[in-house]
Amino acid sequence: MRKGLILGICIAGALLGVGYYLWDDPFKLNHRHQGIDIFGGTEVGRMPVVAAYPGYLTRLPEWKSSLIVRVPADPLQPGRQIWLYYTHMADPAGNSFISSDFPPGAAEKFIAAGTLLGYQGNYSGEAYNPVGVHLQFLDCAG
Repeated sequence: MRKGLILGICIAGALLGVGYYLWDDPFKLNHRHQGIDIFGGTEVGRMPVVAAYPGYLTRLPEWKSSLIVRVPADPLQPGRQIWLYYTHMADPAGNSFISSDFPPGAAEKFIAAGTLLGYQGNYSGEAYNPVGVHLQFLDCAG
């Protein structure tokens, strides 16, 4: 799975990042990081987040800061599909920075690599408990 994550950082990092945490890095005491955090080095709502790979985008109705993209054919392991999960795209209060092209409830909408998904934020899932301004990118194999 690490190869797929490195592909994500090569693609997304080239477009977005100035720093990052990798999968399974020690994040804090007794906590291993899941995903790749890409820090854009800007204020909340300024750094564009673009699709790292083409696929089918879904945004569940209750998701304020997250999208998931289903990639039917993993480019690194033929015969399996993967999901790319993008999160932290809202401000500390939970006001979404996701593009209006992907409203809550959007399902299986095809997107090309490079499609603007929204902007980096710092929403943690709890109002007014922000994380640093970044995008978290996960390769969810399945």
